[in-house]
Amino acid sequence: MKDIKNLRPLWNIMKEEKLKLMIASILIFIAELSEVFTGYLNGVAVESITNLALQKALIYLGIYLGIRLICDSYLSTTANSMLNKIES
Repeated sequence: MKDIKNLRPLWNIMKEEKLKLMIASILIFIAELSEVFTGYLNGVAVESITNLALQKALIYLGIYLGIRLICDSYLSTTANSMLNKIES
């Protein structure tokens, strides 16, 4: 509880950056949540390969690659750059 009281003055100082901080936090949460889905897609793709359903496996791997590219290259980079600007 004492730590929360120490954060209140800092939160009041950051009036302009509050929205940017919240958006960056949400983007990082979404990017990390996508790790769960990509793990699932990877497992389903491997299962499809073992069942010799190669078309399904390619579709799952394509979706996996798309999610990873979007989340890793765009969402994470954008959120980290926003946080670096707020920090400096």
